[in-house]
Amino acid sequence: HCGYQERFIIGLEKLRRKVGSEDTLAKFKHQLSKIAEEDRLPEYSIELAFDPRKPSIIQDNPAGTPRRLRKNSQVLVAFYPKPTRSLPLNYMSEAS
Repeated sequence: HCGYQERFIIGLEKLRRKVGSEDTLAKFKHQLSKIAEEDRLPEYSIELAFDPRKPSIIQDNPAGTPRRLRKNSQVLVAFYPKPTRSLPLNYMSEAS
């Protein structure tokens, strides 16, 4: 799906379905976060972010300060192609 785009963005739930994961959404997000943090994909970088178009829930916590709650269903996953390594111009002559 990424092709030659600058980036590819997909919702976390939809990505989990497409890859066939049977993990809970929270566990899938945790595993994907580790992959993103370690930058383990050879051709792409991954970034997880909350969808700014979906509202958060504001809730008071025991300390009395409001906190923002967001659901895993509001997470977007962005894939960015990594720069490709270019070969030296004399690559073919060196290989002979």
